[in-house]
Amino acid sequence: MITIYSTLKKPNQEPFRTIQENAVASWRQLDAEVILFGDEQHEPGTGRIAQKYGCHYLPVERNRWGTPLVGSLLAGARGNASHRLLCLINSDIILMQDWLDALLRVNEARNGKGFVMIGSCYSWDNPAIDEKKRHIGSAECIQFTEGWQKRLAEYVEVACELQPPTGMDFWAYPKMTYDGLDFGPMAIGRYKWDNCMVALPKQKGVPIVDATGQFVGVRQRDNIKFPREDPEAQVNMAWGKGRCAGGRLVNADWKLTDKGLIKR
Repeated sequence: MITIYSTLKKPNQEPFRTIQENAVASWRQLDAEVILFGDEQHEPGTGRIAQKYGCHYLPVERNRWGTPLVGSLLAGARGNASHRLLCLINSDIILMQDWLDALLRVNEARNGKGFVMIGSCYSWDNPAIDEKKRHIGSAECIQFTEGWQKRLAEYVEVACELQPPTGMDFWAYPKMTYDGLDFGPMAIGRYKWDNCMVALPKQKGVPIVDATGQFVGVRQRDNIKFPREDPEAQVNMAWGKGRCAGGRLVNADWKLTDKGLIKR
């Protein structure tokens, strides 16, 4: 039905290991094919997680700092995914059945034509973060027993806030959508990469669909940030200048509602 793919961060260290295992396990709960890109030199522990959850484990091209390149991730998923629908996602995002239902509704409405579905997730401090932005205690390991989705959704809707429209964590699309798009030296997780994931297909005429409000996604804040002054961020910014304009959630030209797709 769908192939979900990502690359992990510090999967041998806590709280990142638990955060990302929660996420990967939730994707597998959707009966999704999961591809984890990485290697044991740069992200030791990824292979263990891939084996534990029955994921494919594939290499990826990197920049000189060792960070995976967006273009290589897209191409790797395109060439190895078993399904027509794909989703590149940040490795701390928990998905539930309502997210997949929303994606299938968009796909049906588009009748086989291209699109990119994006949307805001709830932000959950797992583990808690103090005023100095430091983790407190241990991350909570989700128990994927009967009713886990209902329990988690009820909790985050009361205790957590929806992320502002400046943040994007997933890009779901039919397999051919990003074909022919050049991402140059764009590195994943660094400044502007997420904007290019929206701007480049939009410039090609691909509809961008905001599904916020039609699903409960959960971002477990890992508190890893890369400032604009970071050299990799500088590369992304230089290459993305003029290319990433109009690549924010608010620039989506379609909205998924209870009544279907509505043009903004």
